Amino acid sequence: MNVSEVGPAQETVRGFLLHVFHRNRGAKTILYGVGRLETGETFALAESRRQPTFFVRSSEADDVRAVSLRSGADLTPSQLTTMDGEPVERVAVPHLPQLRRVAERIHEAGLRTYEADVTFTRQYLIDHDVRGSLTITGAWRPGSGVDRVYLDPEIGPGNWEPELSVLSIDIETLPDASEVIAFSLVGGGAGDVRQVEEVHVVGTSDPGDPEYLSCHPSEHHLIEALVTRIRALDPDVLTGWNLIDFDLTVLQQRCAEHSIGFNLGRSSDDSWYQEGDVWGGSRVVVYGRQVLDALHLIRATLQRFDDYRLDTVARAILGRGKTVEAEPGEAMPDTLMQTYQTDRRAFCDYCLEDSRLVRDLLEKENLIPLSLRRGSLTGLSLERAWGSVAAFDFLYISQLHKRGMVAPTSGIDREQLGGSPGGLVMPTRAGLYRHVFVFDFKSLYPSIIRTFNIDPLSRLKAKALFPQRAQPGEPGMDGELIRAPNGARFHREPGILPQLLERFFVERAQARAEGDELAAFAYKIVMNSFYGVLATDSCRFAEEELASAITEFGHYLLRWTRDRLQDEGRGSVLYGDTDSLFIDAQLPNDTTASVAWEHGSQLHRWLNDMLAKHVAERFNLPCHLELELEKCYRFFFLPPMRGGTDQARAKGYAGLKVDAEGKEEVEIIGMEAVRRDWTDLAHYIQHDLLERVFQEVPGVELENRVLDWVDAVRSGEKDEDLVYRKALRKSVESYTSTVPPHVAAARLMDKPHGVIRYVITRDGPQPVERLTAPPDYDHYIEKQIRPIVQTIGQVCDFDVEIALGGTLDLFRSRGN
Repeated sequence: MNVSEVGPAQETVRGFLLHVFHRNRGAKTILYGVGRLETGETFALAESRRQPTFFVRSSEADDVRAVSLRSGADLTPSQLTTMDGEPVERVAVPHLPQLRRVAERIHEAGLRTYEADVTFTRQYLIDHDVRGSLTITGAWRPGSGVDRVYLDPEIGPGNWEPELSVLSIDIETLPDASEVIAFSLVGGGAGDVRQVEEVHVVGTSDPGDPEYLSCHPSEHHLIEALVTRIRALDPDVLTGWNLIDFDLTVLQQRCAEHSIGFNLGRSSDDSWYQEGDVWGGSRVVVYGRQVLDALHLIRATLQRFDDYRLDTVARAILGRGKTVEAEPGEAMPDTLMQTYQTDRRAFCDYCLEDSRLVRDLLEKENLIPLSLRRGSLTGLSLERAWGSVAAFDFLYISQLHKRGMVAPTSGIDREQLGGSPGGLVMPTRAGLYRHVFVFDFKSLYPSIIRTFNIDPLSRLKAKALFPQRAQPGEPGMDGELIRAPNGARFHREPGILPQLLERFFVERAQARAEGDELAAFAYKIVMNSFYGVLATDSCRFAEEELASAITEFGHYLLRWTRDRLQDEGRGSVLYGDTDSLFIDAQLPNDTTASVAWEHGSQLHRWLNDMLAKHVAERFNLPCHLELELEKCYRFFFLPPMRGGTDQARAKGYAGLKVDAEGKEEVEIIGMEAVRRDWTDLAHYIQHDLLERVFQEVPGVELENRVLDWVDAVRSGEKDEDLVYRKALRKSVESYTSTVPPHVAAARLMDKPHGVIRYVITRDGPQPVERLTAPPDYDHYIEKQIRPIVQTIGQVCDFDVEIALGGTLDLFRSRGN
């Protein structure tokens, strides 16, 4: 970002920061930010006035000075305090590596630091309350790589959301990734990048080549073209499928091999790969841009797929996939090389479609705007926007500073971190029930936090008054303090976390009222992440008492609701799970759908009134808890546990859902029909039988229907539905002590990878691509059909053995 002649006079503009980073320049550390302005121009800022800092307790300041006497650190009083109220002094040095060494010496001396692990860039954003959007005031000059460069400007929070330009990249290599032979670029989002669709290959031009194709004489020229095109197109976001751990990693290696600068950004700095400790934790730093791997974004959503190959996900979401497929038994890299050598048009179409698929997936799922919204809420960059702990850190520390407090460095002042109980599951007797209502606590854990003021700071304030933890038991009040079921106490002065949630709830409701479902969803996922953050040891604010107070309040509320229903004779709870209650209101069998829904609505109002009254009387608090009437089932099936018991299975059920107008739909949750580790045969037969059970089909007809399925299997009519699907998580050679069926099948393949599709045959498991023996129909009848039939047979009037074996009762005859 070289600065040339002085440009226009000082002004204030709105913009969006895409990337903030630091550089050590001589004896100082300089902060840099790169982004896009509301005018459409790109900008960079350089901040040289700020020093890297952290804090220490004033009571330990003399000891800190002794430890850091010759380090160049400067200690000065501040107006801030720790969370437990002790004043702190600011430790500042001009050079960031120097600050890290000082912090290490202080820790080695057994002294405490505060915010020593908060990055220099994050401190800058927190102190200016900037979460992506910002205002910039100051003079600027034209720059190289960006349109404007600001030196030491004044920045503040903004409210502008950009439409980002996105470039989807895909490279193709030799099978061993030793050479890049082609790449494709497809644009999306704002500006000229939207119009880009091009493929580049190593080779010579041909009159029959498509218009979008460019040819290059060597890999060296191809890679130079890729780097040059990215910088010329100047996108805000680079994306692709497995872009970080494959495409850009290979590109960096090949740039090094050819002595080509791996500079894909807006500065003069080379881009670089940073390996993560866990899957999805790696990143590629491209200065001035964001790198969003579409594979990582898809895996961060709630959707689940058989595997996460681009073809699988694209076909599930877009209804289309890759344009070249490997023949049975042939590896895809070999197929692609054959296509490259014999049909360049098909090869180029394949390359282009790969980048198109990524662009279209992100657009269909709104993943770039969603990442932008989430980052704007939490203060994180787009590539870090899905990190829950970092988001919590940014939000909580920002609010601490506004209250004149600093946060502990991770691991400092922590008392105890352990497990917390999970959500309460209340199973009951298996059976088939009528007219069952499902009530959900709306955003249960965030609502518990708001209602009972559960917060790290409110807990510390309560602890100052009552140092000893109370015994677990009935929640209530200890004087003016709020006591949780686990014995933890919380002060009544509004905590930071409840106030954050209060603001988010209001803003989410406003977004929904305005029809902005994207913003509403962003608020929801951020709010729901707070409980999990308080239960993980990577969060500096996590404590066992905090997390378990939330979950045990959840247990308490489910039990309280169950007891009120039963004590008042308004129904019984058939099943409960974390935030849901399945209530049998004991309505007459012939109750119509409209009458049932009206009864459910009355029950809904009564329960919420009782809940608000209880919170006010027992805790002297306003109630933010709300039960929602989510569903009504005309029939509801709780399957029994395996082994002949009459106790209901947890996490699995089915029902005939009905709306107020009487429209019906079979819904299956957590049972074999919706599980990927069961075959399509199991999926179809369970849905078929349950639908008949809900229509009150007589037992003899159910027996006959099962016999039809068994006959169809044995006759080979259902062979296509007998396929198992199981992902291969490691190499087949690493399985030694036990060999699962999918591994046995994989060993019969040339190059097994991904999801193995196999059939149990008379000769054992065999991959679909290499079936040499007929299916073992007895296996499927015993392992796929029998468990499903037995589950239903335990609560319905039909004979399982007759249904499976066809041994007719002397007093029954099989109908047509």
